[in-house]
Amino acid sequence: LTVEYTRLPVESVQGSVASNDRAWNKAMLSTQRSSNGIVVDSTPPTSGLVWIDSTQGYQSDLTRIPVRWTGFVDKESGVDHYMFKICSLSSTSCLHDFINVGKHTNATSSSRLKDGGTYVVVVRAYNGAGLYCEVTSLSSITVDSTPPHVTFVYDGSSL
Repeated sequence: LTVEYTRLPVESVQGSVASNDRAWNKAMLSTQRSSNGIVVDSTPPTSGLVWIDSTQGYQSDLTRIPVRWTGFVDKESGVDHYMFKICSLSSTSCLHDFINVGKHTNATSSSRLKDGGTYVVVVRAYNGAGLYCEVTSLSSITVDSTPPHVTFVYDGSSL
């Protein structure tokens, strides 16, 4: 029995690798088997866009922030799942750890938000090899749950 193989460094392989094996007996009869192959992926997904689902950059809700993302791509093993978290701009801390949302491209964070706080969302896209890219939203949202305070009403007839 003679076995020959070539070992390739992982960095030099992209795509799919399969094995074809052939064995002979003394009568020179042979059998061949092939593997289904494996996908070699040594690069993370490409970055996409992340945004907070608000048209004005302000909201009054103190409990939820709706977020969306799109455009993350991984040509080798595909995007396996997404994770997100909401972070405060003023304290540079996050309200919670990353939350796995599967393959969904939108989510709503249910957290206790601070009135006057400004927040961004951070999304990670993971591929089938476990590599990820991380993107922070371009926009932020500020929570303002206080109605305006009226000190003077002018009815148009006199001052």
